[in-house]
Amino acid sequence: MSSRSDKELARRAVSIELASGNASTAEQLLRKEFTSSEMRRAVKYLESGKDVTGR
Repeated sequence: MSSRSDKELARRAVSIELASGNASTAEQLLRKEFTSSEMRRAVKYLESGKDVTGR
């Protein structure tokens, strides 16, 4: 199990998406950064509508 919280995973996914510049690069970076389980957790957190900023 990942030691990163769902919020941390979501925050990292958003930062990669914003910094990548295009969808193709973002997809490659996300695949490299996260396991499939971590990606599901990040997506689920983002879909929940919870805030990714702050503590």
